[in-house]
Amino acid sequence: MDMTMPVFLTMQGKQTREVRAEQQIMIIESIRNNIYLNEDKPLVVIVEVRDQYAETNYIAYQGAVVSPNGTYTVGILWTVPSDAASGEYYTVRAFAITSFGEAAEPLANVHEYHIKIR
Repeated sequence: MDMTMPVFLTMQGKQTREVRAEQQIMIIESIRNNIYLNEDKPLVVIVEVRDQYAETNYIAYQGAVVSPNGTYTVGILWTVPSDAASGEYYTVRAFAITSFGEAAEPLANVHEYHIKIR
C-alpha cells in the first residue's frame, strides 16, 4: 500500500513545517490500497510523535477498511508540549498494519518526518 508523507496543518488550515510550544496541529496522513485489488482491506494507521531523545511523546491510531484502489485519510490532532524548546526537532512517524492482533503484518513502510520547534 502507498502511504503519503505527513502533512501538518495549523488550526487555521495553513500548512506548516515549524510549530511552537503548546500549539495544536493536525497531522494528516493518507494511504491507498493499490495492492489488494480484489478485496476491501482492513487496516490500522498509527501516528507516533517522538521528542529529541527519541522518546514517544504521543501516539494515536485509527482503524478503517479501504476498498480496492481506495484511499483513506487520517487526521490526528497533536498539541506540542509546553516544555518544547526553540530549535528542537520532533519526529513524526506514521505506518499501517493489518490489525493489533497476534498476526499483525505491516502494510506500509514507516514514514518519518521532522518538525521544528520555533
